[in-house]
Amino acid sequence: MSDPKPEPSAGSPDLSGLSFEGALGRLDEIVEGLEGGQLALEDAVARFEEGMALRAECLKRLQQAEAKIEQVLAESEEAEAADEDPFG
Repeated sequence: MSDPKPEPSAGSPDLSGLSFEGALGRLDEIVEGLEGGQLALEDAVARFEEGMALRAECLKRLQQAEAKIEQVLAESEEAEAADEDPFG
């Protein structure tokens, strides 16, 4: 029998199933809620923690996308250079 997957702690929500756009949208919701000033202190802190986790996840995904774009551009430049130099 396998061990069940551990539940994420309150400070680190499971963001693996959330799209970038979903994470960004949730982050916007959190900011609006915090700016409203109507949350209890404990709720505000919990939302802030969730927001920081979402921010980190969004940054990570943006960096991954940037690295992929740089890789594609480099491969494209290499292919163009190979086409220009038939003896290379």
